Formats: sequence, structure tokens, C-alpha cells
Amino acid sequence: MVNERNKFILVVDDENYMSEILCEALSDAGFKAQFVLNGIDALQIFQDQWQDIDLVVLDMRLPDITGLDLYSRMREIHPKVKILFSAGYLDDADIYQLKKNGVESIFIKPFALSSFIFAVENLLSAKM
Repeated sequence: MVNERNKFILVVDDENYMSEILCEALSDAGFKAQFVLNGIDALQIFQDQWQDIDLVVLDMRLPDITGLDLYSRMREIHPKVKILFSAGYLDDADIYQLKKNGVESIFIKPFALSSFIFAVENLLSAKM
């Protein structure tokens, strides 16, 4: 298990309600979390604070940029960024593109918060 203290997670989801629930669950599990409701703001925060961000929870469908494009841009800034994707729906083409780009952690909404926290802990403890 990861030492949750001092682990900072950026949640990027355009659904305010979902962002608040995820941040609350992360906080309850001992993490520091902040949410952003669009990809452009998320990219700016990541550019400014990437050294402090331990994990990004990233929705696949954002109004201003796709999750995969945002993932690619974040990896240009920090190639070893840890990202957990979430989506309401993924088709085979989405899954293919994610796997082609090395993404392994994907959650389909709705999901159990306990499973989500378990995945976060596993990602944070994984060596990259």
C-alpha cells in the first residue's frame, strides 16, 4: 500500500458532480485532490505543477479536448505521468487507441468508489 500522505491527484472531468465525488473519496482515503472541469485548465495546471502531481484521473470525453489528446500533451511535459482514465462509454476504437498509447488503467462509469481507490493506490505504488 502507498503512503497516501503528500500524494496529490488532479481530477479532470467536465461533470461537476462526478469531480466532487471523486475528490471527496480521494480525500477520505488520505490523498490531496483537486478537480478541474475542462482540459485546457487541466493542461495549464499540469504545466505549472507537474512536479507536484502524482496522478491524473482523466475523463475521456471533455468538451474542449479529448482525454487521449490531453494525455499525449501531458506526456510531452512529463513522460512518466501516471494517468487513470474514466469514461461513460468506450467503443473498440477508443480502447484500441488507449492501449496503443500504453494506457492500462481505465474505469467505465459508473464504478464503485472502493475499486477506484484501490486502482489509485495500485497505480501510485507501481514503478514506472
